[in-house]
Order: sequence, then structure tokens, then C-alpha cells
Amino acid sequence: MASKSNEFLLEQRAYIKIRPLLGETPRNIHQDLVQVYGGESCSESTAMKWSLRFREGRVSVEDDPRMGQPIIATTANNIALVAEMCDSDTHITIEQLATSLTLSTGSVHAILTKHLGMSKVCSRWVPHLLNQPQKKTRVRIAKILLEKYDQCDERRLFEICTGDETWIRYSEPTRKGQNKVYRV
Repeated sequence: MASKSNEFLLEQRAYIKIRPLLGETPRNIHQDLVQVYGGESCSESTAMKWSLRFREGRVSVEDDPRMGQPIIATTANNIALVAEMCDSDTHITIEQLATSLTLSTGSVHAILTKHLGMSKVCSRWVPHLLNQPQKKTRVRIAKILLEKYDQCDERRLFEICTGDETWIRYSEPTRKGQNKVYRV
């Protein structure tokens, strides 16, 4: 089914096709279209182009078929598959998604950004290259906190762990790119 704006275009082209036969200029035709369609009307240059085409013998008001590959990658099924794969592994790359779904990287990127509203962000919470004294200090503090937890009731856990509902998963990616995750 044609969209409403496409119907407007076909109606306008039909009007442009007939009015030159009655001696109207493209400028007057465009003014009439603006009166009727307002913001949905075509531009004056478009009215001129179509008027010329019809004077040269064009009959159809439909668009001519265009060259190029039709867009078939952004189907509801592919969008759902990309969403599912990103939910299961937030560190997955566009290349991995494209390879496993046999889609182009451009199609996968369009699905992620336009259809799913996702973006790749780098989430660095902990320095990745700790030296030995820093690692020993972290282990020592973790042991102290565990001892405090063992010595008191469970309510004390909330005094030890504070935060803003951020879940942090421990991993040591070797590259910054491996640390990026997809999120909405």
C-alpha cells in the first residue's frame, strides 16, 4: 500500500501532467499545489522537471524503476537476531555479527544504530594495567572487607558495597576495543 506522502506525490504529478495542456506555467502549477497541499507539495523545481517530462511525451506519473540492490537485510527477523546476539554477548563486534548472520557490516551497523538505538561505549571502571603493589593492595583490601563481612550480620554488607545500581563484571580485556559494550 502506498504511503500518504507517496499518494500526494502521485496526485501532484497527475495535476502537473494535465495543467500544461491547458497552458499553465510550472510556476503557476506550483502555486496551485502549495495552496492545496501546503507543506506536502513538491518544490517549484520539481514541478518544472515533471512538467518538462510530460511535455516531452512521458505518460506515467509513477517513478521509474531504480538500479541497485533492494534493501532486504533490515528485516524484522534480522533485527531480532542482532538484538538477541547483543543481549547474550555485549562485547560482540559488528564484524562477528555480520559473519554469523551473513550480512554486510553496514547493514549490521544500521540495524544496531537506527533500528535498535544502540551505541558502542567504552566502559572503563578499573585500571587494566595494575602493577604488583597495586594488585597486592586490592587483594589486601578485599580480604579486610571479607573479614568484616564474616564478623557481622548480613545488614553490614550494604555498608561495604555502595553504588548507583551499576553492575560491574570483572574481566581483563587486552585491548580497549574488547572493553566496549552495546547499550541502548
